[in-house]
Amino acid sequence: MKSRLISLLVLCLPAIHTHGEEKIWQHFIPDHFVTQYAGSIGIMNFGIGWDYYRNHWETEAMGGWVPKYSSQETKPTLTLKQRYIPWRLHAYKQWDIEPLTTGMFLNTIFGDNFWHNEPDRYGGSYYGFSPKVRVHAFIGQRLRYNMPKCYNSIVKSISAYYELSTCDLYIVSAFVNNNIRLSDILSLAFGIRLEIL
Repeated sequence: MKSRLISLLVLCLPAIHTHGEEKIWQHFIPDHFVTQYAGSIGIMNFGIGWDYYRNHWETEAMGGWVPKYSSQETKPTLTLKQRYIPWRLHAYKQWDIEPLTTGMFLNTIFGDNFWHNEPDRYGGSYYGFSPKVRVHAFIGQRLRYNMPKCYNSIVKSISAYYELSTCDLYIVSAFVNNNIRLSDILSLAFGIRLEIL
């Protein structure tokens, strides 16, 4: 009896171990894809994201670019965003409204004009900040369409959203300069989010 139990355990251990690894790796598979226009992180951004804690929290990693404008070349950007959705309201049939989304994100622009440590030509502490990484806070809303299950689609839902954001540098500037208006420090973004099964 004892030898049979040991044999059974030896046979089941690889399956238990594999099952545990699958669960761990499932957390790294993205739950959704996102495309965002503007919003202080570049003209267009594309990324992946993960939902957790009963779909109240989302983390997104996005890459995009800033067009040339008056500079010599386009510049790639990278953004890491954390979003909180406190509640979702059912609107009509397959439609839901998320009346409040809020969070923070870090954004960096790649290029020679964006540095971590202030160059010597500025005297060491002229600016007192690094333009390489900006910390942003945002608030927004989303309209969500839940795909009917009869469609057998890999897409679970499609959401359209907008966000108003500002960054640490803009907030500090507004405090020390009375001529800066609220519209000067806010940035508007629009996006589409595809949630997958």
